[in-house]
Order: sequence, then structure tokens, then C-alpha cells
Amino acid sequence: MVDGRSIWAAFRFEWRRSLSGFRIASWCVLAFFTPVLIFLVQSRSRADVSQLVMGSVIFVLVVEVTCLLGLLLWGAPLIQSELESNSWIYLAVRPRGRIHLLLGKYVNAVTWVFLAALTAISITAPFVWMVRVGQFWTVIVTLAFLSSLSYGALYVLMAVIFPKRAMVFAVAYTLIFEGLVSLVPATVNRLTIQYRLRSLLFRWMDWYERIPEDARILLSKAPAWQNVGFLLGLTALLLGAAVVIIQYREYAVNSPD
Repeated sequence: MVDGRSIWAAFRFEWRRSLSGFRIASWCVLAFFTPVLIFLVQSRSRADVSQLVMGSVIFVLVVEVTCLLGLLLWGAPLIQSELESNSWIYLAVRPRGRIHLLLGKYVNAVTWVFLAALTAISITAPFVWMVRVGQFWTVIVTLAFLSSLSYGALYVLMAVIFPKRAMVFAVAYTLIFEGLVSLVPATVNRLTIQYRLRSLLFRWMDWYERIPEDARILLSKAPAWQNVGFLLGLTALLLGAAVVIIQYREYAVNSPD
């Protein structure tokens, strides 16, 4: 069985290892990129920007850009870093060592990225004029958490399948499916994470009725709990698949995958 204490130990080790100059600098860039950009836009804009437009921009910057870039940095190199450091052989011989490493690294990646998103929206929200700024902050924080869980599980699965090319496949998938396919008014876009997150934003902020009827085809008509359930179920499915693959797959330490 999976040992929670072993996962916690792996998480603590990865957390301490992440406290490097490069990782901390990267985290600061992620955390302060949105506040700085929104401040510059507001200081130079002569026209009032609607709450819907500004809220959508912040959603893209925090929930999508910040979380995706962070998970590419912390989640995608999951297996590659162990193979390059030649520590994989020691993990592979421990009982459930691979699974504990996988889940510990996953929790570490989600934690770092969610904290960056939380910092970004917490600094940005007070400077954005909105009638319900508290509600907007709560919605973005919740979506950032769901985004970190879902995309983190997806990138971890890619790291397990393509250990030395995970970042390439993750970027390609994100641009093609989450960037383009999610905006295609067809059944396939319902399988994307971005489609569900976007739908939750407009539902929870009561913006669904304020957009043109033709644009509503890009949003889910399902209640919010179904979209949340889809994201949580997808996260569990992706993590489960990653656990099964990493437990039984053999990785060559000194040869390309």
C-alpha cells in the first residue's frame, strides 16, 4: 500500500531541494508577473475596462499562464531529474519508492504553483475595480487550485510516459489542445481542462448571461458541481495512470527513452 509518511517525506525533500536560487527567482517571476502587468495596463489605459474583460484577462494570466508555466518547471522534469542525477536506481529498489516519489513530487509542484497563483491574485485583486472583488478573489483562487491539480496530474503523466521529452510534449499539448481545441465549438473541446475552468469562471461570477448568445457555445451549460467533478475525476484518473505506469515501467538511466 501507499504510505502517507513516505509521500510526506518525499514532499519535504523536494521542497527543500526546490529552495534554490533559480527556483525561487522563477517563483517570484510567476507570482509578480500578473500584478505588474495589470498595474501597467491600468496606469496607461485611458478608457475604463469592463469588469468582464478585466476579470477574463486576470483569469488567463493567473489560472492559465502562471499555473501552466509553473507546472512546466516543477512537474514536467519529474523523472528526467532523477535519471540525470543517477538516483533512480536507488528509488526503484525501494518498496513503492517510485510511487512515493511521484506523489511527493506532484504535491510539491502543486504547492509551489498554487502559492504563486495565490500571491499573484492577492496582490492584483485590491487594485482592480470590481463590485464583488472578494467573490472574484475567491473564484480565481479556487480555479487556480483546480488548475494546479488537473494540469499537474496531466504533466506528471507526460513525465512518466516521456521522461526525457516531457516538457516538449507538455508544451505541444497545451498549445494545441488547451489553446486551440478548447476554443473550437465542438464536442472535443469538452475534454479539455481549460473549457471546464472557463465555464466555472463565468458561472461563479454570474457573467454567463452577459456575453453574446453565440459565444455561450464555448462554455458548458452543466452546473458547476459537474465541471468540478470532471476536473477532480480527471485528476484522479491521470494520477492513477501515472502511478501504474511508473510502477511497472523500466527506465534506462544512461540511454535515451
